Amino acid sequence: MAISDDIPGVDVAIVVNGKPLQEHKDSILVEEERTVTRYIEAVSGQSFEVRMTTNRQTRFKGDSLAFTIFMDGKEAESALMSKEACRSRRAVRTMKGAEIATGFVKKFFFSALETAADGRKFNDEGAKLSDLGQIVIEVSHVNCVGSPSSGDGFDGETQDIGILSEKAIKGQTLSHSVGLRDAVRDRSVTFTYRETEDVQGIPAPVARFVFHYRSKAALKSMMIIPRTPSPQPVEKRDASTYTPADIEQLRKELREMKEARDAAVKVKQEHADDNPRPRKIARPRAGDTQLELDDDGGLRESSTATLQAPEIIVLD
Repeated sequence: MAISDDIPGVDVAIVVNGKPLQEHKDSILVEEERTVTRYIEAVSGQSFEVRMTTNRQTRFKGDSLAFTIFMDGKEAESALMSKEACRSRRAVRTMKGAEIATGFVKKFFFSALETAADGRKFNDEGAKLSDLGQIVIEVSHVNCVGSPSSGDGFDGETQDIGILSEKAIKGQTLSHSVGLRDAVRDRSVTFTYRETEDVQGIPAPVARFVFHYRSKAALKSMMIIPRTPSPQPVEKRDASTYTPADIEQLRKELREMKEARDAAVKVKQEHADDNPRPRKIARPRAGDTQLELDDDGGLRESSTATLQAPEIIVLD
């Protein structure tokens, strides 16, 4: 859960199946003033909720806290939490999606980006990318004015991302956008509208919670989460830890090594048979000592006679 020193007692979390997503910090990021930044993992097609919590330590400068939720740069929802409701207990407000009317909601989900790799460029890509991949919750101290009234909520639309060129998002590690599912009935949605005004003399917003959502692969490439280490080769591991699969792998590697060795020997032999190396015949020189085999099977030394010029016989 993300917590800001600018508004003690308030925490904000992105929730999936009732549990907050694990949050990661960027160790080299210098955060903006009154801003808390976290990275979370986005899984394609996964629904999520925004959960806002206050407790007894929460300090109100007005009669309520206003939470404004932006998805990819577009305002998607808002919520009020009153001082009266949070005075003596922990209070929780969960936004499942865009509450379009009492009893109806379009739930938030992570939608994988659709990209084109054919070199095409699309209109307004720069504007779409400026806030893409971000869920932002702004918190302000407000006073409610007028009486509450029922009515329609937001239009139930997120930023129209469409198709993006791979060139446009190259190097930005963007992987998803936020989508809205079709409207469904939900009895917990009781939409009421209250007009508010900011408390004078207090920054508005007083705090911002920014969640950058990315695929696991993108988070690893950004070094936000550790990369998966390469598995240690089986032959370098303790033999007592071998599994049947490890043993079979070793057998396979040994068979392949033997086959490769046998193939190399065979090629070498064939090469030797096809291309026999010529042998040199030593020619005796004058004065050389030679070993000769005598009639009894023994060896004896003999000296090569002085070489004479070949005798030429002329025939008449």
